[in-house]
Parts: sequence; structure tokens; C-alpha cells
Amino acid sequence: MLRVTVSLCILISVPVLYFIERTRVSLSEQVCWRLTWLLSALLAGLMLAINWLQVRNMCGMEVDTGIILNSLYNTSLGHFFYNSHELGSHFGFHNSPILLLLYPLYLLIPNHWALIGPAIAGIAVSVPFVYRIARVWLAPGAALCLTAAYMINPVVISQALPEFHEMNLAILPMVLILYHYFVTRKFGSCVLWIAVLMAVKESMSITVLALGVASLIQGRKWHWWAVPATMALAGTALSLGIVMPLFSSSGSVHTMRKLFGQETLGDVIRHILTNPGALMEAIKPAEMGNTYLMLLSWGVVPVLLSAWTLVAVLHMVLLLLMENSFSLRLWDAAILGPLLAVGVAIGICRLARFCSSDAAELPGKQTQTAALVLLLAIAMGAVWIRPSSFEKPANLEAVRYAVRMVPDHASLTVSGRLAPYLHRRHILRSAPWWLADDVLDGFPMSEFILVTWDNGSRAQLLAVGTEQSRKRVEHWDDFTRRLMSGDRPYNYELQYARDGVYLARLTD
Repeated sequence: MLRVTVSLCILISVPVLYFIERTRVSLSEQVCWRLTWLLSALLAGLMLAINWLQVRNMCGMEVDTGIILNSLYNTSLGHFFYNSHELGSHFGFHNSPILLLLYPLYLLIPNHWALIGPAIAGIAVSVPFVYRIARVWLAPGAALCLTAAYMINPVVISQALPEFHEMNLAILPMVLILYHYFVTRKFGSCVLWIAVLMAVKESMSITVLALGVASLIQGRKWHWWAVPATMALAGTALSLGIVMPLFSSSGSVHTMRKLFGQETLGDVIRHILTNPGALMEAIKPAEMGNTYLMLLSWGVVPVLLSAWTLVAVLHMVLLLLMENSFSLRLWDAAILGPLLAVGVAIGICRLARFCSSDAAELPGKQTQTAALVLLLAIAMGAVWIRPSSFEKPANLEAVRYAVRMVPDHASLTVSGRLAPYLHRRHILRSAPWWLADDVLDGFPMSEFILVTWDNGSRAQLLAVGTEQSRKRVEHWDDFTRRLMSGDRPYNYELQYARDGVYLARLTD
């Protein structure tokens, strides 16, 4: 798959780069601006169609969707962003005040569309900003071309799929808007978007710090580097639990241990070195990697690499010295590891030349580099969206029948292959995989448990999953086997079984 992707990227890049370099077609600013809004509407329609297909076929669910919906539902009952997975407030788990903004919308639309709708709108509205940045700052003659490349990037589209995470509202649209204000030197708007960006995702502190470093080296007035640096440090302190330790719900090393099923930090490191696939799962390339590619495309390579290298070293020191006191994300630090050598080499060699140049008049090769990076992003993103993601599960009807057996007032936990959009009222109380695993440890969490295994996902977890995921399969195999034999594991009694779908009810 990698060879095919690289080959397609090379084949596509040649004619596109030639077109960018040779085209002399000129469109008026007004016409181009209207075209970008039309493309924005088309992108929103495409993402809505994708969501409709996935929701209809009950696929594409991601863990955070269930957690966030569970938190919003509990908030509506008076429990401040409480979620059943952590047995505590989810408000500080992702450092996500954005949930406060989503809550009123959730009261009006109490289902997953309260999350997906804003994500689609935010990404669609980002298209005109991509065009403006490309036309004003990067490559005026290739603005529409680069905008089209941005739009058809599957990773961009996937940001608004049912795999919802609150960062989807920020990671592309808000970064682009922030860069627009940074380049055009609108300080007030820039600071506002920095605040919004960091409220959504704590790892954006790295980007904000990079902007502060860029301002300092470019010789801007003191407030251009002092304010972003202060905000970055404050945001980092908040997310690390220094300022609000009660909202720092898990340390990064604890997260690594949970993810890899290891006991000590040394075990985690050895497991990463011997299992690269687990590392790729941990660093979340679809989240941070695509952001890095977008940053590359705007010509700020040296400054960002230098700032990120510094932050990466700091992260690793903190991981070693104060591993149990911080809620750093594994992928925040891990994805920067391979960039350390590249950052030092490129940053030192090009930093002075970059800072002394006029960012508004970048050379032709910079345009080609930007286009190539965007094409690489398209090629990388193609791996994340496959036709199989829209296939209807073979046991779909059995799942729907099982859910209809659950009373409306009852709580429901779904495990195995999640079916989050079965019923509007049930998704509000549904929880992801590992919540139900707690039941298997003897802690019942809901009145009903729905196990929806399919042979494909089960075989995949057994073959390439982590030790924790393999244990999960074994747990559920044991749970369902005992149900089918007439046993009542953890006081759960079998209510329905068909095509790998098992519905169990908690009894007294």
C-alpha cells in the first residue's frame, strides 16, 4: 500500500507542479473568492453525505464520541461533565472548555449531530481561509490549485467523520485562521484565536510557542512574542495539571502503560522498540501528522522545527523526571521524536535565511514545495479512508433487533464493534469498549450490555492488536461463552443471541 501511495503521489505531482509553474490563467479576486465559498459548500455536502452513510450503516464510531456524549448527557442531569469511563469529570481530561460551547447545542440536538455539525461547519468555512493564505502569502498564481488540494485531502474530510474529537473543531480550520491573522499582523485577532485554539486542544501550545519564537526572530515588537509565549506556558501548565491538578486525570506514562499493557516505563520503551505498529497507533498520525504537513506547506519549516525540537526535549525530560504528575499526551512527544534530527539539521541551516526573507514574496521553488507537501498529505490521507468503512455490517439487523429489546429508560453499554447510532436515547448512555471491560472485572456499569462481535474485527485484534486489545477479546469471548452456557457472569443474564450479537441484562 505504501509503494502504491508513493507512486501515485509522484505521478500526480509532476503534472500538477507543471500546471502551477506554467499556468497564466488569471481570474479576478472576486470570482476566486466566490469560487472558494462554492467549494466550501460542496465540501460540507460531501462530509454530510459521508456522515449519513456511516451513521446509516452504524460504522465509523470512535471512542471519544461515546465518552463526550456520555459526559454531555450526565451534565444535562446535573453532573458536571461526569463520564462513566473515568468515574469523574471529563472536563479536564482533554482540557476542553469547548465542551461548554457544545452543551447548549446538545440540549437542542441531544445526539451525535451536536458534535458532527460544528465540526463540518468549521472545516467547510476553513476553505476560504486556505485560499486567502495561499493567495496573499504563499503563491498567488496557485491559490485555487492549493485550495483544491487541501479540500480533497482525505484526512481533512475524516476530521468531521463520526470519529469525533473536540480537536476536530480546531486542528485545521483554526490553525489556518490563526496563521492568516499572524501573517497579516492583526494582533488582537491573533490573540483571540490563540485563546480559542488552546481551549480546544492543549497540544496546540506547541504551535503557539512556535509563533512566539518566529515573532522574536523576525524582530516584531515585544508583545508579538511575549503574549503568545505567556499563553503557551499558561496553557501547558493547565494541561499538565500544575495549575488545576484535580483536572489532570491521567499521566502520560499511565496512558502508555494502559495502551501497551506494560508495567514500567522501561517495559513501555522496550515494547515500542520491538513493536513499531504499536507506536504508530499511539502517535495518532491522522491528528498531529497532518497538522505538521499543513504547517510545512506554509513555509515555516525552520522556525517550527526548532521550536518543536525544544518542546520535544522538554517533554521527554518531564516524562522521565515527573512521570506520575503530568497529563502529557503520548503522541505529543512521540511524534516529535523522529523530527529531532531533522529539526536540528534543517532549522540551523535555514533559520537565518528564512527570517531575513520577505514572507510575502516566496520563491518559485517554495511554491513547488508547498504543492508537493499537500500532495503528500493527500497520499497519506488515502490510507485512512477506505471503501470498506462504508460497508454495512453483516449482523446489522440482529443489532437493531437487540436494541429494540432495551427499554427506553434503561442504560446500555455497547462493546465489541460499537454500534453508537442505534437509538437516539441509548447513545446518550452508551460507553466505549473499555467501560464494559470494567464489568468483566466485577463492576457492573449499566442495566444492559450489548456485545457486537464480527469475525473480521475480532481476527484483526488478535493478529495485530496490543496486548490489552487481545486480552479484551479473550474477556469478551469468556463472557459470551458463559452467557451461552446458561451461566450468569457478574449477574448478567442472556436476553438475545444471534449472528455474533449478544444482549445481556443485569439481574438482582
